[in-house]
Amino acid sequence: MPWILLVIAGGLETIWAVGLSENHGFSSLLPSLATVAAMLGSFGLLGWAFKSLPRGIGAALGMAVGALGIVLIGGFWLGQGMNAWEIGCITLMTGGIVGLRLATKT
Repeated sequence: MPWILLVIAGGLETIWAVGLSENHGFSSLLPSLATVAAMLGSFGLLGWAFKSLPRGIGAALGMAVGALGIVLIGGFWLGQGMNAWEIGCITLMTGGIVGLRLATKT
């Protein structure tokens, strides 16, 4: 269960990071509320996952999942594109996330 919470928290981190760029300086009400709700949800789920996971591993994985989501959304949805080096690095990040999950005994 804590791993599922961690992945959801990373997904919410992706949402709030994209929301920061889409809410135009918190001048649009609905995007601003969605951004703040995603922030609170992400932090809350990370805290809940930390009850069962080593904090260092949990924090690293939560941020890595969020960063991976942000890069993928930027590359595909926001039209920023990706080159071969960036795709290679994303592959390494994904391998690191999976490797830490397999190496952690919780």
